Amino acid sequence: MKSYIQKKLKAYYLRAQYRPRIVDCIINPFFIIRRGLFVCFRKKAPLLKGNILDFGCGRKPYESLFTNAQSYLGVDVHHHDPNFDKYVNADVLYDKHTLPFESESFDHCFSSEVIYLIEKPDEIISELHRVIKKNGLILISAPFLWDENWTQYDFCRYTSSGFRKILERNGFEVLEEEKTPSHFATIWQCFLSFIYENPCTQWKALRLLFTLVIIAPLNILGIIVNFVLPNRKNKQTLYHSTIILARAL
Repeated sequence: MKSYIQKKLKAYYLRAQYRPRIVDCIINPFFIIRRGLFVCFRKKAPLLKGNILDFGCGRKPYESLFTNAQSYLGVDVHHHDPNFDKYVNADVLYDKHTLPFESESFDHCFSSEVIYLIEKPDEIISELHRVIKKNGLILISAPFLWDENWTQYDFCRYTSSGFRKILERNGFEVLEEEKTPSHFATIWQCFLSFIYENPCTQWKALRLLFTLVIIAPLNILGIIVNFVLPNRKNKQTLYHSTIILARAL
């Protein structure tokens, strides 16, 4: 019974972290940016049908959004980390250079917040183009403003124009582009991240309590202020991530 409850709580926590509902702002310190990504992915994921490759899949937190998928295969790279199995649920591991698939093996591809962790992005984008069928879609996101993480694997941040160029010069046509979240929400999330990354949150016993007592009210305040402020979506120059939907030529 105890293991069943633990399993359910773990599943709920993973869902709340990556596919957060509004109510999850009380337990997710990164609610603002994760909600922005989730809403965009939820809107575009049904466009990807058939056999789908999730590149840099991690724990496959967005798999359930791809309701029209016939198959969903996750690929990731093996890191020499003792906690690797906690963070990665890949079907296939690759060597950081060449994807172990035949050309045109997949109808479409999805990749979330991974490209900045790749030292030679052109090499991998070219590989993704190779394994996707002609006219197949790629739904991909990359951060523009966020703190450094996975330090030894963190190589860059992308402006929207720089991100587009990488895709275009490797055989993709950009169909849609979206920046998320808003200017204010991005600044507010950085502020919340600064507060959250303090000594007390290094202890798991205090982390959730700190989130409930300190972060949750600030999350709610940020949501309200962001709702009231005018929408500058067409002139947005400060944001966390760019999400692009592109087609393989």
